[in-house]
Amino acid sequence: MTRAQREITVAKVIVFLLALVPLGLLLYGAAMGELSANPIKDITEETGIWTLRFIVITLSVTPLRKITGWSRLARFRRMVGLFAFFYGFLHLTMYVYLDQFFAFDEILKDVAKRPFITVGFSAFVMMIPLALTSPNRVVRWMGGKRWQLLHRLVYGVALCGVFHYLWLVKADTSRPLRYGAVVAALLLFRLWDYLRSRPVGRKLKAQKGGDHRTGTEWCVAMMVESFVKRFLALLVGFVLLASMYGQDKIKELEQRLKASPGDESTMMELGRFYHDQGASGDGSAVEKGIRVFDRLLAIDSANAVAVAYHGALWTMRGRDSWWPPNKLKYMKQGCEDLDRAIEMDPGNIMVHLIRGINGLGLPDYAGRLSTSLEDFIVLLRRPDFPEQTKELKAVVFYYGGVAHKRADDYDRARELFKRAIAILPDSDYAKRSQEELNDMGS
Repeated sequence: MTRAQREITVAKVIVFLLALVPLGLLLYGAAMGELSANPIKDITEETGIWTLRFIVITLSVTPLRKITGWSRLARFRRMVGLFAFFYGFLHLTMYVYLDQFFAFDEILKDVAKRPFITVGFSAFVMMIPLALTSPNRVVRWMGGKRWQLLHRLVYGVALCGVFHYLWLVKADTSRPLRYGAVVAALLLFRLWDYLRSRPVGRKLKAQKGGDHRTGTEWCVAMMVESFVKRFLALLVGFVLLASMYGQDKIKELEQRLKASPGDESTMMELGRFYHDQGASGDGSAVEKGIRVFDRLLAIDSANAVAVAYHGALWTMRGRDSWWPPNKLKYMKQGCEDLDRAIEMDPGNIMVHLIRGINGLGLPDYAGRLSTSLEDFIVLLRRPDFPEQTKELKAVVFYYGGVAHKRADDYDRARELFKRAIAILPDSDYAKRSQEELNDMGS
């Protein structure tokens, strides 16, 4: 073995060990109790973020090699890509086992209905052939050109990873937007490099060396290079600017609550915000929401709406729990709070709506479908329901349709979906209702 080969081998061992450090820190934190109150959320989030980071590092290898001239960097690209797959597999495992408890019918529904899960699952599926074709024997069997063509899927993986992170977080979009800016910069560099390698690009390089080319070729080459550079600068600037405004609403509410710690209306608004983000899968928002409603209920324990939101957030904590007994315990506590809120104020529209929607988001083993169905029947039969806003009616019609569909009452479900479309034809609920109708063949 030559000295250069020994250096490469040692460097690969170091890179391999460094790539395992994030997992080691997570396992150490879990064993020593240094993670948050929801350790599975921490592990799920960190494995997902490290998947995206390794994808970004993989995409960075070629640009760095071409800019610095360090050709040996290419020898680490496949190893880094395989670690991206490894962390992506851990991330998916957390979701399949700890979130859905191997309820594959619910997983398929999530993939079809929730955009951030759709793109995340798509990213992992695209990573499978990349991982399987990494061995040198497979590269030789496929041929270099076909192998390179297949591995361009990594661009799609990176884009899906960014959108998965962005649509998951919602509350604080600054981090996913920064990752998006980096990925956009890397992809545009590859585009620029590709265009330079084409005939016009080669003639441009030749011109710099004193060769001759037509004025038209010169103009086209300069326009291509200028456009890519300017577009890259504008895109990065836009993404960084957007990231500054991603946290405005939540920061405003948190600052307002800090200035007035006893402001119940601010607590309610901030808690509702966290609830909505938690319902979209943001585990950190769940914990923050529980703390906010704990404070609010310490001031006003008779607030039925706050009790309902508190219960809904506890069921989400159960959704995120990694330990099955805790999963059932948290869901039970949340459901008890929701039922207690109904007992406290049985005529409150919001309490019924919160409990009804929450029950539809729980797995079948929670046994809450009948409760959700009851809530929407009560809402639809209220004498004052025709006087409610169009937005509220659309929400009730859509989720009432979902409840009846799951109860196999398809005729009633179709009727409610059609009413949701009729009352607000341009709304998101109308679009989702039409998708439900299409799914039922209507």
